[in-house]
Amino acid sequence: MAKPVFIPNDINWELLKRFNVCANSFGFNEAAKKIGTSPSALLGQIEVLEKQIGFNLFERVNRNRSKTLTPEGQMLKEATQQIFLFLSTPMNEQKKLSKSQARILRVITTEGLAKTILVKPINQYLEDHPDIQLQLITKSTADLIEPGEVVIRSNFVEQKHVRREYLLNYKMKLYASKTYINKFGRPASPLDLSNHKVLIFNSLGAKDSSFLWKPDLNIYLTPTVVSDSFDFLLKQCYEGQGIFELADLYLEKDELVDLFPDMSGEQFDLYLSYNKKSTYEDLIPDFVKFLKKSIGDKAKE
Repeated sequence: MAKPVFIPNDINWELLKRFNVCANSFGFNEAAKKIGTSPSALLGQIEVLEKQIGFNLFERVNRNRSKTLTPEGQMLKEATQQIFLFLSTPMNEQKKLSKSQARILRVITTEGLAKTILVKPINQYLEDHPDIQLQLITKSTADLIEPGEVVIRSNFVEQKHVRREYLLNYKMKLYASKTYINKFGRPASPLDLSNHKVLIFNSLGAKDSSFLWKPDLNIYLTPTVVSDSFDFLLKQCYEGQGIFELADLYLEKDELVDLFPDMSGEQFDLYLSYNKKSTYEDLIPDFVKFLKKSIGDKAKE
């Protein structure tokens, strides 16, 4: 987790410029050529800047520096880019530029949720807030929630400064396409799934891939396909290649058949979590409030 980076009032701005060149170059040799100095001299100047700020800005490898920025280095890169872009802009354009800077909304969720209940609400929110830049992440575990992030998942890690709000309850269901049923038949019971083609999503790539629908059944199942690609598995299901597990949300599944409509699978609570120390204090609560209302209204339909 990155610590806040404070720029001292007496910071050497020339060093900040040189760091900015380094952070936007492929390596220190290229950055040194752009600046007109030697790589060793440039590294020494970066070390001076690090002492002034109190953080390493680049990772260290075998006493040398890699081009990889530390979390603090990434924060300083983003800050300095905005500063030098603004300063290099003619005065008559600076007012326009400052107004055009988008506020960033970073949403971390699962691939399945991103394709189901979140699509329409997020699209509507972005339409209502054209000044916001959305960063939607589906490949992150989000063990720690940084300021400026909203995490939408069923699991929640207790963390200081993080607020959790209940969104909805959902359950897992098993679906197959009509093409699959016409070709392979419909399972007569959950135990009959052992005689069918089963598709299982596993984002962690673990060997013990299993359904969430009814965990006790997993000892009887041998998946036909296991993948960390939700898109691939969903397409396979639509094309009649197997039975797929989906959350009972608002996915358009007219072409899919609920195999056991009278049976309830495992139920999960879905939460919105966010760090209360966000850069834009009004942005995150506003988005959370909008999302809760939008999804809540949809659930009542």
